[in-house]
Amino acid sequence: MVLRFVLEAKHRPTAAYGGRGERDPVRITPETTSLPPLDEAHHMKWFLVAVGALHTLFMLAELFPWSFPTLLQKVSARLPAGEQWTDRQQRLVATVVHNAGIYNGVLAGGLFWAAWFGDPARDLARVLLVGVVIVGVFGTVTLRSWPTAIQALLGIAGVALLR
Repeated sequence: MVLRFVLEAKHRPTAAYGGRGERDPVRITPETTSLPPLDEAHHMKWFLVAVGALHTLFMLAELFPWSFPTLLQKVSARLPAGEQWTDRQQRLVATVVHNAGIYNGVLAGGLFWAAWFGDPARDLARVLLVGVVIVGVFGTVTLRSWPTAIQALLGIAGVALLR
């Protein structure tokens, strides 16, 4: 239930105000109304926020800690037993992973922006979500990683929701 205040000002001549047709003082009257039903735009807004939050988590995993990001540690677990990254390889790959983290941060910011501005940003949301699908599919094929598969599926769901 929402509490709404209605402003009333009546124009009528009264003896209390000299009979010159002055306005009564403004009265504020509380009035209750029910909340409107949740619509597609509301659901889409929260979907974009959720996908943006997921990409924020991807960003954090790809950026921190700086010397050996969390995502790089997970991928390194797939190296054959006994193999290690050389320092030079680790720095190079960490730089590439950091670049992907910045991408995910920019993508998250764009999704949050599209959620905030709603319908005027619908085309931006569509472009970003198609990008999420492309990057998610590419990441799934090349990294064989379940987080990138989830990323692709969320992008597909978002594009379908935008119709």
